[in-house]
Amino acid sequence: MDIGSQPPRLRVNAMTIAANPYDINASAKNAFKDPFAWFFAEHYRHRLVCHRLLEYADSDILDIEGTKDVLTFLQTDFPLHILDEEADLFPMLLRRCTPEDNLERTIDLLTCDHHAESETVKALTNLKC
Repeated sequence: MDIGSQPPRLRVNAMTIAANPYDINASAKNAFKDPFAWFFAEHYRHRLVCHRLLEYADSDILDIEGTKDVLTFLQTDFPLHILDEEADLFPMLLRRCTPEDNLERTIDLLTCDHHAESETVKALTNLKC
């Protein structure tokens, strides 16, 4: 994929997320009315941040405002997202699903991913340039 190409567009039910890698703070219209649409939009923001980081790695030009947005996302929004999932979503899913759903293993894997991602975020945000 050419990371300099047009950003992707996503469709969630009746709403469209205009995926603009230069506006990671944009949220899907009416996403808060549907919690799963909100989580979908939030995960898509993560993809936009990754897209932006890849662009930065290939660029000789520093986008100071964009870098501030990414740092704010990584230091503030990302930890809150993990907290939302681990404190609210995962326990709710475990309460509502049956043992036959075998959801525990998936949630354990996601929780491990969260911890690894948090360590990566700490390393990234502690870089000195």
